[in-house]
Amino acid sequence: MTPAFTGLRSLARLRRWLLGPEQPNLSLRLSAGVVAVLALLVMASVR
Repeated sequence: MTPAFTGLRSLARLRRWLLGPEQPNLSLRLSAGVVAVLALLVMASVR
């Protein structure tokens, strides 16, 4: 299990949780995108 794979899996779980039963509004989708970009940057810097 590479850290990138674990991060991607957690991101997928987070995105599924954010989508949930109702479609998220624009701000929620933007915040999810920001979180994903930050997580990718952290993983890149750690590696």
